[in-house]
Amino acid sequence: MPDTLWFVVFGHLRFRFREPNLSCAAYGWHTLGACLWGALCSIGLIAWGVRDRVKSRVNLGMAVFVVTLICFYFSDLLDKLGRSVSLISFGILFLVIGYFLEKTRKKLIAQIASAGA
Repeated sequence: MPDTLWFVVFGHLRFRFREPNLSCAAYGWHTLGACLWGALCSIGLIAWGVRDRVKSRVNLGMAVFVVTLICFYFSDLLDKLGRSVSLISFGILFLVIGYFLEKTRKKLIAQIASAGA
């Protein structure tokens, strides 16, 4: 049941893509705040999973963290860079994030497994 609550919380976060008729200052803070809130909630979910030794919470927290990073990338960074530079950096970003998050996830899952034994 608590895992379902996290889906509801993350589902109510407002990740909107930038619209050309909105001012950058007013919209940028809203998007940044939603992304920070999503990142903090996902880190909390990961910590909760490690504390209770529940692998599904750690995996869900990692997935939500990646979705938050992707939303931030598309809503804030993509329009500030040129098209080709942004696509190249998007590929590099995915490779780096994927490597480090998988490494961290495996370490946390191993920690949970060793603590349960």
